[in-house]
Formats: sequence, structure tokens, C-alpha cells
Amino acid sequence: MPYRPFALLISACFAGMGLCLLVTPGLFVLVFDLPAEPGAAVMAHRAGVVYLGVAGFAALSAGAQGRAEQRVLPLCVIGIMLAMAALGVVEVLRGAAGLRLLLGVAAELLLAGIALSALRRA
Repeated sequence: MPYRPFALLISACFAGMGLCLLVTPGLFVLVFDLPAEPGAAVMAHRAGVVYLGVAGFAALSAGAQGRAEQRVLPLCVIGIMLAMAALGVVEVLRGAAGLRLLLGVAAELLLAGIALSALRRA
């Protein structure tokens, strides 16, 4: 995938996830079959801010020209998404989250694959 469309796609995805985490943190508890604990909303809000930061970084980097500059975002996305996918699988296996969390793992692996495609073009 060419860099600019990749950066804008990542920006949109991370902005959407960040806004959902900030505005409706309970939605993730429901969708991914997580335990509804008091600290879940606090952590969802904090994660939402991080996602919005990555979205801003991705949007601002969409105009990157050099090969080295165009490798940073895909490498970061691959690292973040693979780590989150691995953590998701571990949480399901240890019973801390329901099987629906694997939907999130699938989305994370898809984004990592798209990032790998962008990295190969850089």
C-alpha cells in the first residue's frame, strides 16, 4: 500500500478507536466480553488518549517523503498491533477475557499486515 493512503487509513482507524474508548468505554467491555470492573473505564479513557496521539502522528506524517521517514509509522504500527494481538490471545487463554476479544486480535493482525505492506513499499 502506498504510504500516504496507509498513513491516512491508520490515522482514521486509530482516531475512531480512540474516540470510542473516550466516549463509550463500556462498549469495549460489551463487545470484547471483558469483565466490567470500575477501573476499566479509567484505563479505556487513558488508552483512548494514546490512540488519538498515534492518529495525530499518522496524519501529520502522511506527507513524509524520504524512505527512512516512511518506515517509522509502519514499524510502529506493526509493533503495537502484534504486541496487542499477542496480549489479547494471552488474556483469552488465561480466562481474563472472552472469546470475542479474538475479533480485536483479528483486526490487529489485519492492521499489522497492512503496515507490513506499506513497509515493503517504503
